[in-house]
Amino acid sequence: MGRVPNKTMNSFASLTGTLRSKLLRAHYGKRYVSSNWTKSKNIHMISVKKQPTTNASALIGMPRVFRTITCLMLLVLASCSTLQDPQRSRNIAMAEDLFDKVNSADPYTAQDLLHPDFSFMYMSQLPISDVNYNRDTFFTVWLPTVGSLAPKGIVFETVGTIADNHGVALIRTGDAEGINGEYDNAYVFIFKMKDGKIHSIEEYNSDLLTATRLYNNKLVPSN
Repeated sequence: MGRVPNKTMNSFASLTGTLRSKLLRAHYGKRYVSSNWTKSKNIHMISVKKQPTTNASALIGMPRVFRTITCLMLLVLASCSTLQDPQRSRNIAMAEDLFDKVNSADPYTAQDLLHPDFSFMYMSQLPISDVNYNRDTFFTVWLPTVGSLAPKGIVFETVGTIADNHGVALIRTGDAEGINGEYDNAYVFIFKMKDGKIHSIEEYNSDLLTATRLYNNKLVPSN
């Protein structure tokens, strides 16, 4: 690209300086002093001296036109954030809705959220782990098993979510009482979605805590 002649740059600087002068004078009144183009650093310097003025917008730190532009930009950014990844938001809501319905008086209301090929698996080293529960046995086998181990129930709280258009990871804490004392475990539930339904769930937690608080297992030091 060729170099712009100094004469052209000087004309451009003069034009931009004139426009900025008019804009600043309109909003700052007599406070405006000068607008100079610093050739050595290519920086447009603005000098403003603090003097009383009757211009209302000068009483506010930012000129009205700049405030308007800033507000419009913030509104656009907020709209983009709200409209971004609607499927991601739906996936999070569906995962949360599943737990709400499972813990309701009629857990079977959650079945409508599950894909026909749904599978659930508890990922640990316990006897109840690595068993594939389907859309029916999740309700008839898995939930009664959890209920027998924690008969007073488990109070869950979601403390974090990681999600995209294909699935959700819910990070949760639990508050419960086991047969061997307090059972406050930490959980990660991995949801995968398909055709607008929950296709699979994998549950991760401290199986060591599960084994010692929900079962009669004890920790024995190794030799």
